[in-house]
Amino acid sequence: MSIHYPHPDNEQHHNDNINHWWATETNAYLQDRLRHLVIRANWNKRVVSNFKLTNNDYELHQHRFDKYIKELNNIGMQLKQIGLQYNEQRMKTIYKSMNKIKNYDNTRPSKKI
Repeated sequence: MSIHYPHPDNEQHHNDNINHWWATETNAYLQDRLRHLVIRANWNKRVVSNFKLTNNDYELHQHRFDKYIKELNNIGMQLKQIGLQYNEQRMKTIYKSMNKIKNYDNTRPSKKI
């Protein structure tokens, strides 16, 4: 049995297929992380909007959303780098909504992010 060596013309095609597969899988993973982040933010928004927060709770809430926003920026940067299904307007809208939730004013926001 002999080892098959790809023809030099086919090697680039093979590498392109691997790169496309990697980008697609990474994009799917990042989109899933983004979806879960938005679900957590919406859940926290619903819970927090039903209560009057103490100063300590407010500080914890802001710290939690600082982490969410940091994670959102990281996901956005990676999605932009991959370049598949990156929607800058969507990322800006999510960022703006998370900042509104972070700056809690004890009023229930009307829309989901």
